[in-house]
Amino acid sequence: MIFGIHPPPSSNKASTGLSRAKRAIVIIALLGLYMAAAYLLTGTACVFKSTMGIPCPGCGLSRAYMACMALDFETAFFYHPLFWYLPPFALIYAAICHKYRDKYPRWFIVFARFSLILFLLVFAVRLVLYFPHTAPLDFNLKTPLARLVALLIGVIPAGP
Repeated sequence: MIFGIHPPPSSNKASTGLSRAKRAIVIIALLGLYMAAAYLLTGTACVFKSTMGIPCPGCGLSRAYMACMALDFETAFFYHPLFWYLPPFALIYAAICHKYRDKYPRWFIVFARFSLILFLLVFAVRLVLYFPHTAPLDFNLKTPLARLVALLIGVIPAGP
């Protein structure tokens, strides 16, 4: 129900699922195009970092997984100390979504909130230790926001 208007009843549930699948494909395709353009223009495919110039809580996960696949766990932990946490969380999330389609169980909501807080705390510690000089938590100067700030700083006089 949107704005008090009920959607028309659907007698064919497969068509609803298909339209959701089509929307998901379009969204994924658009996100992929944005990421490709962002990589070409700014040197990073991260949506957050290519737009804002600052790292996100997930910055370093791709590099951590690459290091993990090369069995270089020390480097993987450096790039993102919670790289090991995400695959089990994703599996649990997929199982919960499959089993409980309408409402998540209370324990999972608590677990998801704990996971979010854990990622944000690790992100804060990593920002204090590494930002803005150490990759992957460096500042991206090629982003539109960074260019705008540089332009404004160049235009605004430095004071008396």
